[in-house]
Amino acid sequence: MKLTISLFLASLAISSSGYLGWRIWQPNLTGHWHIMQGQLEENHSAHDWMETLDITSDNSVYLNYDSENPFPVVGNISRLFRNMYFGPGCLSLDVNYHPDGNTLHLEIPNYSNLSDPCHLNAVRNVKCHHSWKPEF
Repeated sequence: MKLTISLFLASLAISSSGYLGWRIWQPNLTGHWHIMQGQLEENHSAHDWMETLDITSDNSVYLNYDSENPFPVVGNISRLFRNMYFGPGCLSLDVNYHPDGNTLHLEIPNYSNLSDPCHLNAVRNVKCHHSWKPEF
């Protein structure tokens, strides 16, 4: 019985420290991000409608929300797998991201050539006059 309790407590300590280490390692993505139109070549028209990302602390993502667009594209962010998922199943957008300080490197699948995804950058802009906090 004593060995079982010791193993349980050791497992609990290892799991807890692993989770806390993962939470500390995760960058803070909460805030308002501007998507920079990069070198999209022939895919430019497919992604030029994406302008801003607003990420909340509860892992919700709002794409293109401002006072003039009260119905943004809403999605979720998976910090474990580092991807964002927007929309319903048939019209979905799956975006992988890689944080680098105040820049998010976004990778969107290119359905015409799956081996060459589209790359965009999002930059955190603290002093943007369009910054907002979702009230949902």
